[in-house]
Amino acid sequence: MMGTIKKNLKKNKAVLAVYEVVFGKLHRAGRKVRKELQILKTRMTVKTHFCFGDKNRDKTFFVISCDGKYMGLYSMIFYMLPFIEFAHKKKYIPMIDLQKSNMPLIQDEDRFGLENPWEYYYEQPGKGYTLDEVYQSRNVIIMRDETIRLTMPDWNTMFPTTDKEFKRWNQVITTYIRLNKELKDRVAKERARIFKPGRKVMGVGIRAGLREGMLRNVALYNGHPVQPTCEELIDIVAAKIKEWGCDSLFVSCDDREYLNKFISHFGEMCYYTERKLFHFFKDDQVILDETERRREINEITSKRRVEEYILEVYLMAQCDCLYSCRGGGSEFAYFVNGGKYEHIEVYDKGLYTGLGK
Repeated sequence: MMGTIKKNLKKNKAVLAVYEVVFGKLHRAGRKVRKELQILKTRMTVKTHFCFGDKNRDKTFFVISCDGKYMGLYSMIFYMLPFIEFAHKKKYIPMIDLQKSNMPLIQDEDRFGLENPWEYYYEQPGKGYTLDEVYQSRNVIIMRDETIRLTMPDWNTMFPTTDKEFKRWNQVITTYIRLNKELKDRVAKERARIFKPGRKVMGVGIRAGLREGMLRNVALYNGHPVQPTCEELIDIVAAKIKEWGCDSLFVSCDDREYLNKFISHFGEMCYYTERKLFHFFKDDQVILDETERRREINEITSKRRVEEYILEVYLMAQCDCLYSCRGGGSEFAYFVNGGKYEHIEVYDKGLYTGLGK
């Protein structure tokens, strides 16, 4: 048809020129659309809907997974939250299956493929259902990154965030991210043991491991928040204690030297748990010997290490105020707290953007 039109227009060169410009652009646009449709068709050929049995005929389960080898627990949770929200909006039942995932930061290597490490720490988001039951059910959707394209939040810019975004993610977290009973009971016992009645407590979140990695020029840390020296952080916290009228602080920290310096400076005002820590620094110099760096950590399993970290995160969430370096655990505590902090401030010196910087 277009060829016929073009033939009839040959008698009028001006109109023909306009035709060639307009329809040339349309043709190029059409090729782009056809290419995108082909990509979409390829995505849609990845199977996502399964029937594993005849249970729960009137329910649809949405199984979420993650295979972030270098992700810690809370980085993983923040990655999965938009998929949980997606399931909620679609009225699907979200479930988390990490049994086939390789995640050494939350599971011991000898347990890979044998257990679902999510259930070490949290209940299934789909309350009342088990994965065994899901894999006998009629309607199951398996999450695929290539077929479900979601706009992922920039979590680095959301600590703290707007009231609207805070309410949005606080609701998802409080509804679907629920500690298992064992850890929930341990949080309550640790709070009663550590916190003294009647004290106004400031939570302090420290990520010394990020600073250590940046000082070693590890490329993995590009794009992560810049971290302070221990002395700089002590000065900031001392000033905030006076400004906010706190009489105690609870320190969540990943490095032994940082924690010891806080205890030495603040004395009995300083609350902390007795968890095993890394030895990243000695006299503020990076420790390079891997055996020395991990000498406490190697005494325990990955599962126990994560459990001890979780206790700190949930204790931070129960403090009256929060001053924190940027990090997944502290940000999660901020959302779990539910907006009850009297004061909150975050150390923000930008992101680490290159080796040697």
